[in-house]
Amino acid sequence: IEIVHVTDSTNERLLAAATKHDIHGRVFLSEYQTAGRGRRGASWLAPPGSGLCLSLAWRFSDPPEALGALSLVVGLAVRRALVSLGGRNIQVKWPNDIYIEDEQGHAKIAGILIELRSELSGPSMVVIGLGLNLFLSQATREKIDQNASDLASVCDEPPGRNQAASLVIAEIVKSLVQFSEQGFDDFLPEWRDADFLKGRQIKLHMHNKAVVGEALGVDEHGLLLINVAGDTQSHFAGHVELLG
Repeated sequence: IEIVHVTDSTNERLLAAATKHDIHGRVFLSEYQTAGRGRRGASWLAPPGSGLCLSLAWRFSDPPEALGALSLVVGLAVRRALVSLGGRNIQVKWPNDIYIEDEQGHAKIAGILIELRSELSGPSMVVIGLGLNLFLSQATREKIDQNASDLASVCDEPPGRNQAASLVIAEIVKSLVQFSEQGFDDFLPEWRDADFLKGRQIKLHMHNKAVVGEALGVDEHGLLLINVAGDTQSHFAGHVELLG
């Protein structure tokens, strides 16, 4: 585990290190990122002291068949850690976000960014980035262009950051080992309980089209299932917009 005060991106630091030596099992944390990012090139805003900015590297010597479900597995691991810290009403939004939902609505508290380096028919190295909001000020929330919240809002006693980091890392590692050995099937029951989208009307944006329908869950490979005018479609990737 390496900890620094400031870096550009925790994912970038591990990816750069991978060109020089084996980074399997290495964790990199930073108090502040100057160029933190999420999926689709979005930035990740996290003032110093407000949460966790961490990345973890993992090598799959024999990648699971459902490697595309990795972000779902990591999301479930993070959810498990947050529940053990006292978090309530925590769900996972396909493919890579952690949400809370209560009587006041829903809001994002964490995002996952996975970057893959693989060899043809060989090992795969992944770098898993996590941005988790623990304590967000109102001023910071107003700068974020979507509904955002933090773990402190759904805990009776907000956890310390060291405690949160250790539990999150432990749960992710445990889940990665399980995923390596058993694939995604063992995670499906837990996903059904944690699924933020199921039953909602959504619009899935892809690079050249969009589809509208009801989210039905995921299949054994982690693909999103959508009922589109009576036809069940499966999709590997895309950006989900909630309708209503």
